[in-house]
Amino acid sequence: MLTSSKERKQAAADARELLRQQIRNEKRDLRDLRFIAQNQTIPPDKAAEFWQQLLQLQQEHGKEGHTEFWWSLVPRWEQIQLSRGGGLCPDNLKPQGAPRLTQTQLDLEAALKRAATNSRTIEASQVLQAWAMEDGTL
Repeated sequence: MLTSSKERKQAAADARELLRQQIRNEKRDLRDLRFIAQNQTIPPDKAAEFWQQLLQLQQEHGKEGHTEFWWSLVPRWEQIQLSRGGGLCPDNLKPQGAPRLTQTQLDLEAALKRAATNSRTIEASQVLQAWAMEDGTL
């Protein structure tokens, strides 16, 4: 049991320092998760866990408001993940009315995957060269 005023003050200071350190660690984790969403590929099998953790930390420590986060940042990160084959934010984690990946984007992704494996796919440089020739032949 704490008997002196000095011991009680020290215990309270230690508790405050532990809380500050925990908050610093959570903010560092939030920055790391945001960096991963922006610059690396999120494995699809770990996507739900990743997005859940990111959303929890964003809610506690994020600087952006609700609208900016859901209508600006998350769609940008999803586009990056879509282009890399990464895991997207599950729709059940998104608030009502937040942008969701459209069927057109999903169809486009599937078409690009099919085109990448098709031997009849042409490069953009070939199209530009044919256009420069003005006869339309490839």
